[in-house]
Amino acid sequence: MSYAIRNTLVLIIVLLVLLGSGWGWLKFQYGNALSLLETELKIKEARLTQLETVFADYDYMQDMLTSTLRRWEYYPKILLRESSIHETFRYLESIGSQKAAFEYEFKLSNIDNEGDIIYADYQLDGQGRYNNVFRFIQYMEKSRPMYKIESLELSQITGSRTSRGEINVILKFKGIFASKDKIGLTKEGDQFKLANVRYSSGYDPFKPFILNILPPNTGNLLEINRAKVIAIMKGVVYIQGRSGDMRTLRVGDRVYLGILEKIDLRKREVVFTMNRGGIFDKVTMRLEK
Repeated sequence: MSYAIRNTLVLIIVLLVLLGSGWGWLKFQYGNALSLLETELKIKEARLTQLETVFADYDYMQDMLTSTLRRWEYYPKILLRESSIHETFRYLESIGSQKAAFEYEFKLSNIDNEGDIIYADYQLDGQGRYNNVFRFIQYMEKSRPMYKIESLELSQITGSRTSRGEINVILKFKGIFASKDKIGLTKEGDQFKLANVRYSSGYDPFKPFILNILPPNTGNLLEINRAKVIAIMKGVVYIQGRSGDMRTLRVGDRVYLGILEKIDLRKREVVFTMNRGGIFDKVTMRLEK
């Protein structure tokens, strides 16, 4: 074996001995401490991962809170104050003054106190015209006070068969109020302010298609079954009523139970479209020679 190889092997053996001795000394001297540090490092890494998740959730919840507060600020409904529980009847009376009145009995049936929020159950039992009841419900739904309609029962009164007939109404609704300790959830101003909106009466399902009784001629309109055509000109017709008074009509003008649909100068006739309580027909009147 050459001298160089022998020296190399000796150096390698010396290095291995030194490394082994150093590792053994470190293991003996700091073995437990290193194990504790490794365990602590794993715990801190797990905690870091957990905190990263918490911070991500915090940012999300912060965005949700900001969005919710913005919605609350501009929400069309408002939470009522506890002191308003017994003022609901006054609110309903103000609705009735907006051409939405009907006769009813009002009662507060139950108050449920759940700490921060108080729920009050109300009931109306009455009678009225469908159009008024419809508008009454619209005001409750679209105005600011937070009332929730639980149920609504409508039924026709026996024997009510005209377009002006009334119906039975049973309305149950719930008011939502903030307790005295949560007055900050409410808003300043008139809590019972009504919505400033024009409402449609909608379709009346209780109105019969054919009426037993025709509506009265309250507008003193021309009754064509007792009238006579006196003259026809371009776009204008002159008709004499039953009392001898002269009426001037154009296309689209109303008569009792109908409208003037057509003026035919060539045929010397006029045509009316009639609605006799649900029965539709056309009536032609000619100029007498």
